[in-house]
Amino acid sequence: MKKTIEKIVTIALMLISLLFVITTLVVQFRPEYAADMSGSYVQVLLVVFAAMFAVLTAINIAGAFADSEKINNVLLFKSRESATKATITVVNKTAKQAVKQIEGATLKKVYLFVDENNDVKMRIDLKIASATVEDVIIKVRAAVATTFEEVLGLNFASIDFKLVKVKNEYKPDGAKMDEKVAAFKKELEAEKKKAEAEKAVAAKEAAEEAVVAAEEVVATEEKVEEVVEEAKEATEAVEKDEAAQEAQEE
Repeated sequence: MKKTIEKIVTIALMLISLLFVITTLVVQFRPEYAADMSGSYVQVLLVVFAAMFAVLTAINIAGAFADSEKINNVLLFKSRESATKATITVVNKTAKQAVKQIEGATLKKVYLFVDENNDVKMRIDLKIASATVEDVIIKVRAAVATTFEEVLGLNFASIDFKLVKVKNEYKPDGAKMDEKVAAFKKELEAEKKKAEAEKAVAAKEAAEEAVVAAEEVVATEEKVEEVVEEAKEATEAVEKDEAAQEAQEE
């Protein structure tokens, strides 16, 4: 059904696109027909086709991003002359009958998927009323796998579960809670000490970098002073030479 709808949408998009292309070509190369196409009926028709194009495009995009791996039937066995498949309804009823035997578990819905290797996977939505969820899940998985193998001769690549509701009357033991609280506090204290140690290391590194930068500044200033002194000495020497030359000339 889904593939049929996708084909219809694709064909409709192609026809509408072709109509718009033809209209554009006519307006571009046959301007004498443009006046005939400016009537209200033609404009309304173009608006309708544009709206249809937008809706069909949205449907096409939604279909492209939808879960295309989901299937509605599964192959049980096949020969040269025939093939036998089970619908999702049969799978759902069989799984519900298997889960019904497990106390505390209620099946809500079953989904079938096919992976890249064409292996069939099952996902079951469950409601659980038990304080030991893991035990119930294991029992449900065993019951479902055994039932499908024995009744339909079907083995799934994987059986996954999604819990849609969990109901239990579990009350934590006070002593165990105290142990957990103490353990959590210990972890928090350790994390706090670790953060403080990292902060101290970072501050020390920053201080060392500041000291190095300050030493570099001082060294640079000393070099500048040396250059200035050398420049002064050179200037004084030049002035003395000029004075000596003037004295000789006199």
